[in-house]
Amino acid sequence: MIVGIFFWKKLKLRKWRDIRDKTREALKEHWFFGIGWGNIGGILGKDTSGVTLNASNAFLEVWLGGGMLSLLSFLVIWLCIPVFLFRKIFLETFDEKTLEMQAIILFYAISWAGFTFFNCFNSGILLGFVWIWIGGIGMISGKKM
Repeated sequence: MIVGIFFWKKLKLRKWRDIRDKTREALKEHWFFGIGWGNIGGILGKDTSGVTLNASNAFLEVWLGGGMLSLLSFLVIWLCIPVFLFRKIFLETFDEKTLEMQAIILFYAISWAGFTFFNCFNSGILLGFVWIWIGGIGMISGKKM
């Protein structure tokens, strides 16, 4: 069993290296305009179950799919999130009635750090949810404290 786990991890690492190398090659050729959102899986290939692969990093996925303009737009949105959250935390007054909102803001701040620093998104799992997550932050901005 231990030998099986070792080989499984080695195969997984090889797959990630292949994805990384294919992503780099595609970005060398299409760094400004990208390759188009529907074409990412075609370049990166499919896994053993026939599902198309992704860039395994949301920043690379956005850059590869939409080019430099998409990457810059995504970075601006992504870097504005902590600024917005910390302004909400430190510049607004809270009382016992807004304890739930404080907890929600704290959740988003901690999860932003986790997405950015620790995981940098495994976009296969989180890329679909990150848009809902960003939408949740947008809902916070409309709430009056």
